[in-house]
Amino acid sequence: MDTTIKLHIAYTLWREGYSANEIALRVDRDRVTIYRWIKRFRYRGLKRTIHEYNQAKRGPRNHEKTSVEVKLLVYEIRHRYANCCGQKIAHYLEDEYGIHLSVDSIYRILRDKYKLSSHYKQKKYGEAPKGNKPLEVIQCDTVDFGELYAHTSINTFTRKVSVVMVEDLTALQGYLALQRHMDVFNHVTLLQSDGGPEFKGEFRDHVYEYADEYRESRAYKKNEQSFIESFNRTLRKE
Repeated sequence: MDTTIKLHIAYTLWREGYSANEIALRVDRDRVTIYRWIKRFRYRGLKRTIHEYNQAKRGPRNHEKTSVEVKLLVYEIRHRYANCCGQKIAHYLEDEYGIHLSVDSIYRILRDKYKLSSHYKQKKYGEAPKGNKPLEVIQCDTVDFGELYAHTSINTFTRKVSVVMVEDLTALQGYLALQRHMDVFNHVTLLQSDGGPEFKGEFRDHVYEYADEYRESRAYKKNEQSFIESFNRTLRKE
């Protein structure tokens, strides 16, 4: 069976809720491969996954082929949008410059320049708070659906969520989404988000109207946003 067909079948089964083990049996691939496919489905969708597979078949991948100009753009976007994640850098590269670069390649480029010791990061940020009672910790994030974006928030103690759909990732839209989230949560002890542009500017100017404290999660530390990331995976699947 052609791998492209297997990707179609695996994607359909994954969307229907089948486990990686069940998908592996149906398409005759090992579980590690299926887990890798599912990760790509989640962040790239079916069409882009197939496109990247077909591009890879044309010849061996050379990680050094990324030009110096593109690497400089990656660093510039990261600096401009205050240490935003690889997914957002990929979005801005494609949206502003028409350059498609995989998230894995972006993180590989970033690791060449940004190498902070764990001691430094711990001293600067401290442990990520988890929340031991209602309205103690709220985690915020965004989900890119192409032409629309979802601002998402979750109470880490009760798991209550709020989702606001917007058309762009500006700080103004982040602030307006925050207002609507707080119609649900009212006021919280600590609000946490990543360093995306939607959580700058107007958002930062008004965040203390709704939270006693604000914390920006550490770059490349997905576990610090584990509650909202888990919900976002469910939202993407739905």
